[in-house]
Amino acid sequence: MTYSLAPYYKGDIKVSIDVEYRSQYYYVFGQATAPGPKRYTGRDTLTYALADAAITHLAWPQRIHVIHPSHDPLQRHVTVINMYDIIQRGDNSQNVLLAQDDIVFIPLNPLAAIGVAVENLLFPVQPIVNAAAGARGLTGGF
Repeated sequence: MTYSLAPYYKGDIKVSIDVEYRSQYYYVFGQATAPGPKRYTGRDTLTYALADAAITHLAWPQRIHVIHPSHDPLQRHVTVINMYDIIQRGDNSQNVLLAQDDIVFIPLNPLAAIGVAVENLLFPVQPIVNAAAGARGLTGGF
């Protein structure tokens, strides 16, 4: 179907239409600045997904999980990828092409995991510790 805009505009008019399918996504979870659903284009690689999501300093780039979900538990597939091999060595054999509904999980590094566990353990008493520290500061450390 063709429409002419000539009766409404003077000059050489060019119209461009860009159609996006927003129903297809892959997902990024874990230690990323911008996690969440990402529009799937069919050309999305793991490197692209991680660059777009911006992994944090708490991430464990040697243990990135790419999960290909399935309703059948026997069809699910989890691949653990070392991003350092891709980035530092240029080994693109692990730079997988993501599929629709894939999940990219960026775990905490071991040291950060310990820190988060301690923080969660101390969370209930943290207001008391902060109040006591503030009181010590007001009394000159006594």
